[in-house]
Amino acid sequence: MALNSGFDAVAITDAIKKMNASASDLMRALHEDMKSQFIEPMGGIWACQDAVDFFQSLKTTMDGLITKSDSTFQSVVDTMNQGAVNWARNTGNEGAYNQIPYHNYTGRTVVDMIKENINNQRGIDKGAAEDILKKLTNIKTACDAALTSAASAVAGASNSGFIGGDQAANLEASLNDIKTTINNSLDEFNTTTSQSINETIKKYGSLETKTADTFNVKKSAAAGGVTQSTK
Repeated sequence: MALNSGFDAVAITDAIKKMNASASDLMRALHEDMKSQFIEPMGGIWACQDAVDFFQSLKTTMDGLITKSDSTFQSVVDTMNQGAVNWARNTGNEGAYNQIPYHNYTGRTVVDMIKENINNQRGIDKGAAEDILKKLTNIKTACDAALTSAASAVAGASNSGFIGGDQAANLEASLNDIKTTINNSLDEFNTTTSQSINETIKKYGSLETKTADTFNVKKSAAAGGVTQSTK
């Protein structure tokens, strides 16, 4: 391993803290943002068994991404910590560095808000769904930013000298692999969600129209008037 002339605890701490922060940002995008920006809003405007099945499949994929990302970040932080320990030992500073832990992420995707029906109606509000679908771009951008920051932390560690160039290249490759996997998965979600939206419209029609009709029926009945369809 190529070493600088002196042990630099600040460089180590900064690099590993940046790595941990990047991991937190990535997990927030994959879990919390996916839930609040995409899954929960869809739950209010999309209801049928096909939707339930679709989001169960999405959950499986997202949980896989979270698990793989978490494992990768754990490995990267462990490697950086070990490099720091070695650096301290090789520069006569053994015991001067306390390892910074990586805290595994335990959150997993929840899709219980996607129902087979909403007030006994099945279908989708296509316009609203297409607006919500655009949020996947924001999530993808957030993931990309987090992984770019993580790669920068590895580069900083390599420049400081507490991990070797080949080792740094391997760590960056593992992070790039995660980035590619996430980007491909989100791109696929974009395509398959659009297809599923159109299939739901063909099969069940517009949930927005049905909900409006149901409301008007109840409103007319309560007023004792004649019910007219809005269709």
